[in-house]
Amino acid sequence: HVYRVRLFGPDGEERAHYACNLAAQERPVEGRITFALDDALGTWKLVAADVATGLEATIQVQLAER
Repeated sequence: HVYRVRLFGPDGEERAHYACNLAAQERPVEGRITFALDDALGTWKLVAADVATGLEATIQVQLAER
């Protein structure tokens, strides 16, 4: 399976530079996102879609100050 991963900032706008495809032979699939120091704080949305079936899963990620 191939999964298309997209990330949306707290303003709801997609951040295309974070988008990627993950190829997976097994589940679970793991990936890593390294946020920039100047990315907006708040709730981000990650959407992963199975390219073959179109099925999507969405999670929220809270980006806070370190």
